[in-house]
Amino acid sequence: MNKVILTAATNGNLWMRKDTPYIPLTADEIIAHGLGAIEAGASVMHIHSRDENGCQTRDPKYFVPLLNAYREKYPKVVLEMSVGAIEGRVAELLEPMLRLRPDCASFNLKSDEEETALMFELFAKYNVKPVFEVFTAEMAEKLKGYVAAGLVKAPVFVNVVFDQSECGRSFQEYAEKLLTIIGYFPEDWHWSVTRGGDSAPAIAAMAIALGGHVRTVLIRRGEISFSDKVTNAQNHGAAAAIVYDNEDSAQLITRVARLAEELNKEVATPAEARAFYGLE
Repeated sequence: MNKVILTAATNGNLWMRKDTPYIPLTADEIIAHGLGAIEAGASVMHIHSRDENGCQTRDPKYFVPLLNAYREKYPKVVLEMSVGAIEGRVAELLEPMLRLRPDCASFNLKSDEEETALMFELFAKYNVKPVFEVFTAEMAEKLKGYVAAGLVKAPVFVNVVFDQSECGRSFQEYAEKLLTIIGYFPEDWHWSVTRGGDSAPAIAAMAIALGGHVRTVLIRRGEISFSDKVTNAQNHGAAAAIVYDNEDSAQLITRVARLAEELNKEVATPAEARAFYGLE
């Protein structure tokens, strides 16, 4: 594939002002960052909502203004809600979010079989495209089983996540893990990578060169401690990010788009991204 889908997650679900002064937390800030990222080349918005205190929330009322703002100005952009790690609380949290009918939403494969079955049921009920979050080769193998069982409609889209607890590894270790995981994927699956830390640009370039796509999120390098504070945090296991020193998401998308250009790849338009996701 010669097209690269750039997904912008403007704020992630964990970082606060103490981590970086640039993180957008209010609805207006998140919308402004998102619109800038779209104008810079993002064709997918991976949406995390925050409450009045700037903390992650899955309350649908906080997603509504974000979804409406993006739909109003850029109706072709793919809107992907972040469901996050909701294992143990799927019945309580998932359906109210999917009722908003985003184009797609993250599907975390960490839940047990009973909850996973409920997730498939709810995604189908509301006609929301799942984007599967894969952290390990074991999860990739599990996903292949779900596809073989007919639980997943083509095209299949996967996001390969490097956990925060893995920060500090060498680029070779990250590269080996990525190659191992995508080795489980059939050729017709689409996949992206989400990675944080100093190896992030190299992993992004590697993903693009291999025919994958990239999800970014705004974090400022050097101001985040990927230590016990992160690995023991409530949202441990959430997607890490492609990290540069940037003041807004548009700068970040611009940098990754430049990587794609250097590798002779074209950045996908929102209409092309919708086709990749099987939305139109």
